[in-house]
Amino acid sequence: MQISRRGRFEAERKGPTLRETGQNIWWRKTGRLAAATLAATFVLCLAPLLFIQASEHALVLGMPLAYFLVVLAAPFAIFVAIFWFAEKQRSFDHRYDVAGD
Repeated sequence: MQISRRGRFEAERKGPTLRETGQNIWWRKTGRLAAATLAATFVLCLAPLLFIQASEHALVLGMPLAYFLVVLAAPFAIFVAIFWFAEKQRSFDHRYDVAGD
C-alpha cells in the first residue's frame, strides 16, 4: 500500500488497466442487458394487464384471456427472462474474463 498526498491508502496497481481488460465493454453490455431484460419483463408481464377489460370475453383453453395472461403466462415469462439474463450474463463474464469461478 502507498499513502497518497491526501493521506488515503491506495492499492498498488498491478496488472492491466481498465481499458486493456475490456471491463468497460463488459459494463456497457451488462447495462444494456439489464435494460433489455427490464423492458422485456414490462412488455411480457405488465403491458397485457392494460388490456384486461378488452380481453375479458376472449377464451384460451376455456379460460378468459386476462386470467390466462396474469396467472399462467406472466410468471412463465418472468421465469424465462431470469434464466435468459443469467445465461447471457455468464457468457459476457467469460468472454471478458470477469467470471467469478
